[in-house]
Amino acid sequence: MEENKLKPRTGVAKIEERQHPRFLLNLPIEYYRVSSDINQSGYTVNASEGGLMVNLPEKLEVGQLLRIRIFSLSVLI
Repeated sequence: MEENKLKPRTGVAKIEERQHPRFLLNLPIEYYRVSSDINQSGYTVNASEGGLMVNLPEKLEVGQLLRIRIFSLSVLI
């Protein structure tokens, strides 16, 4: 009878390498290309001290300059 041999585990472990932790943040935004006055809307996905991830309705080129307004949600009681 053959003994069950365990196979060595292989794979890649993703280790968080970010300098600043990211926090989920779902807020509406309005953005303009620096070269245009036409606004578009989107929303934030997450944020950290070092950056902001947003979901936009169009694909932008790397390095595209934008003006962004982030709208906070307020609750009236």
